[in-house]
Amino acid sequence: MPCRPYATGGSWWRLEGGPATTYGAGDAVAARPLCRYVRIWREQCSQVGRNLAKFLVLYAHPLSDSFGAEVHRCVLDALGKSGHQIDDCDLYAENFSPVMTSDERRAYHDPNANTQAVLPYIERLLQADGLVLVYPTWWYGMPAILRGYIDRVWLPGVAFELVKGRTRPLLQHITRFAVVTTYGSPWWLQTFVARDPNRHALMHGIRYLVARRAKTRWLALYGLDYINEDKRRRFLERVGRGLQNL
Repeated sequence: MPCRPYATGGSWWRLEGGPATTYGAGDAVAARPLCRYVRIWREQCSQVGRNLAKFLVLYAHPLSDSFGAEVHRCVLDALGKSGHQIDDCDLYAENFSPVMTSDERRAYHDPNANTQAVLPYIERLLQADGLVLVYPTWWYGMPAILRGYIDRVWLPGVAFELVKGRTRPLLQHITRFAVVTTYGSPWWLQTFVARDPNRHALMHGIRYLVARRAKTRWLALYGLDYINEDKRRRFLERVGRGLQNL
């Protein structure tokens, strides 16, 4: 959309190193050269007063040379450019074990005993204001290592508590929640045939445990097994745009 001066009254824009200039409603021709500077000015103003956050990025992909790794780098770059703090949790690189032991399961509903095995990961979760999950969708869901992370870390007394048979969410400090994922199959298959259980579980289940008014983003690329490089590039650009204003 082209930049235009206000229809009534005047509007002023101060260019870097230059004086304030006033334009009336009839100065459209004179104002057009300033459109680019006005756009930059608006972008700079949008940064002022923005609430910066500490993001926990949960990444799950075993290959460092995969497209998933490229998506991961894009996520970190977008959050970094916005000035946020980042706790990058690469589950494969950290050798996280997704296997819940028998002792962990027995202590699962005891908040005084269920945190010992994964306490460092719990502390990282509780210190975060924002959460971004980055992973490939395999067999209509998350990779086993990410699913195991949720099983072992998002415990009663940490992520939720049961009150008279009802789930009470506890991650109210997380006010920004995003999922960045890829699918090998096409959108229509996931949506109309499989009903996209992955998206439903994340955006209607897991998302319920964070702040009620949390900002959310669902950024998914479908058909990764057959799309061309141009579509992959455009998806990375969309991820960058989607997270810079989260």
